[in-house]
Amino acid sequence: MIVTGADAFAVGRASAPHAVRVGLCMPRSRDEAARGLRALADAIDAPAAAMLSIV
Repeated sequence: MIVTGADAFAVGRASAPHAVRVGLCMPRSRDEAARGLRALADAIDAPAAAMLSIV
């Protein structure tokens, strides 16, 4: 999973919102989709300090 900060997608001189963009693609199977969604849910539920390692 790759999570990118909003700065990469900001247009113009305005500051980027405090957000992330998550791109999803067609999974090969339901199991792969479930694993990906679980990883995303775990990342959202993680304490803020743990999020510092996500790039």
